[in-house]
Amino acid sequence: LWSALARLPFFTASIVWSSTLAAAFVVLLWCGVRLAGGPNDRVSWIAIGLAALIAGPVLSDFALGQVALVSAAALAWALLALERRSPWASVAVFLSAIQPNLALPLAAGITRRRSLLTCMFAGFVFCGASIWCAGGLANALNYLRLLSAHGAAERFVSIQHTVPVIVASLGFGRPLAQNIGTVVTIVTAFAVVTLAVAFRARPTIASVATIALLPLALPFFHEHDFVVMWIPALVAFRDVDPRVRRWAGCAGIAVFVDWFGLAQRPPAQLQITFFALALALLIIAWTTSEHQQIADYAPLVAVLILLSIAIPIAHLAPAPTWPDGMGLAFHAPQNANVSTVWALEQQASGLDRDVLGWGILRAFPLLGSLIYALTLAFVGLRDLRSSYRRTA
Repeated sequence: LWSALARLPFFTASIVWSSTLAAAFVVLLWCGVRLAGGPNDRVSWIAIGLAALIAGPVLSDFALGQVALVSAAALAWALLALERRSPWASVAVFLSAIQPNLALPLAAGITRRRSLLTCMFAGFVFCGASIWCAGGLANALNYLRLLSAHGAAERFVSIQHTVPVIVASLGFGRPLAQNIGTVVTIVTAFAVVTLAVAFRARPTIASVATIALLPLALPFFHEHDFVVMWIPALVAFRDVDPRVRRWAGCAGIAVFVDWFGLAQRPPAQLQITFFALALALLIIAWTTSEHQQIADYAPLVAVLILLSIAIPIAHLAPAPTWPDGMGLAFHAPQNANVSTVWALEQQASGLDRDVLGWGILRAFPLLGSLIYALTLAFVGLRDLRSSYRRTA
């Protein structure tokens, strides 16, 4: 895919890839709303469409041309197709693996033989295609080794939104931060297994809750990867319980605002602030019922509280950007591989420092993700109790 795009003239490739991202954005919202059983009225679609469009991760995906948006859209399509037993499910699973770490939550929802066979078939085809495109198994394994080295080079860079890099920013040593991250990953994996077993009668809820746990478990997660959180967000936004919708709205504020961007791009602070306020109002418009209550404005309160914390931090701990921070004097050493060059560029830019303020700002999305996971676990348990009562 990337080779084919690279052979196109730049302008043509830009149009092709921008159109692909636009289509993925539509698919993500449409499938997410269908999973949530949301309404079809025009005002609701406009509200949620605008909310998603001004969300930090979506803006990053469009601005940087990130494939995470395509993978998230395919993941939402795969969940919907598996739930409805569509013959297109294997295609959707295959496409979701275009960024494999975002496709992992599908495993939590495999409780039926049909789903298992569908995911296995798509997985074998994806692995086979990857090995073939790499030019053989040896080249594919070499790529995985390079990928591991690249992950190690970027593990504690500020553009990461993971547990180890945030813990290190809070003042803990990097070895200890790495160990804490490993413990959190193990606990998260145990939680995913528990969700898969407990909600085997509702595999979609298990997968959606697992999506919310992804940032806590993965060693590599960027701001634009939070686009996948629109799937649990949309499901929680349309729940029948208003308390769930309010918590989901507050979590959305923590996840979908570019908090670290306040420190990294001072000229954009006013824009990010306005987008955050607009996001809160659009979420309220989409999640509240006809009979509004004061508590329905919880997302607006949440955004005001987080802005009052984040803006002073951004002024006290401004962050540099890559490649602007490298300066003109930087030169990569000869014969260095791409991972080494990338690590040196981040160091020269000043992005590999452990700064308390940066850690706090990057902790907001992880907190929101955890709230989504707990909220969806509550939804699953509530539905299980209701089904048991009906059976009894």
